Amino acid sequence: MQAKQPEHAKAFLDLDNLRDRFSGKPRLLSVVKQEFVALRQSVIPEMQSAYEEQNMQALKDLAHTLKGNAALIGALRVNELSGQIETAIVDENRGDLKKYLEQLPSIMRQTIDYLEWFLENCDPGLEGK
Repeated sequence: MQAKQPEHAKAFLDLDNLRDRFSGKPRLLSVVKQEFVALRQSVIPEMQSAYEEQNMQALKDLAHTLKGNAALIGALRVNELSGQIETAIVDENRGDLKKYLEQLPSIMRQTIDYLEWFLENCDPGLEGK
């Protein structure tokens, strides 16, 4: 029996993408989730350091890497926020950049929570059920 889907899960994850991409591969999804957790643990401090050092190229590169990894697993909010960070850097909008960087840890934590929920409660073989 599946647990009820969390109210905001679809805002954070492309659940259909997860089902399609990882259908019948729960172990692979578990590995991908662990890699995303490891990325979170490394990229957030690296991004914060780059911001504090005003190294905008390094920050933009890190945001781009995060955006690509988020797209791979359908992490919608992380993907969007990473893109906003890139845009704020290009536009030299330090106010928005600071705001987005402050939001990132929470958005990533919530995304990981929803990934864990998906792994525990959804059969990746389900076709949109």
